[in-house]
Amino acid sequence: MRFRAWRNYINGFCFLFLPSITGGNENVAKSSESEFSYASKMKEMKSLLAQEKEWTAKDAYETFGNGIRAEQAVPAAIFAFLYKGRASFTESINFAISLGGDTDTIASMTGAISGAYWGLGAIPNFWQDKVEAVDEAIDFAQKIHELTKES
Repeated sequence: MRFRAWRNYINGFCFLFLPSITGGNENVAKSSESEFSYASKMKEMKSLLAQEKEWTAKDAYETFGNGIRAEQAVPAAIFAFLYKGRASFTESINFAISLGGDTDTIASMTGAISGAYWGLGAIPNFWQDKVEAVDEAIDFAQKIHELTKES
């Protein structure tokens, strides 16, 4: 299965879209203390990742949260991928799990992003063997991939 296209799309997001939503576009990045904004979390994430620092799970969950609410789980999953996922599929999942809290949600979102980035070959076989309906998931991913080739 070819995942190069997905990797390119994700790299495009990381390097093109992320700066645009954290830049000067007031309509997208607008936030107030009473309103949650994914754009403000992405801006904060970009700033943190630009620092040459080793981030701990504690740093991440204190910054983004690790709860069941999307306002916490989504930024935590994206941070786990951006911080560890471009190095290794397993590192991103392990980091996501280390955040604690709603680990199944955060790790599954991180895994979805990392899996699209790295492809099936990066997912350890013993992990694949433990997943329910893995064959159906692979078939579904293949169908999505085929759609991208048509467009």
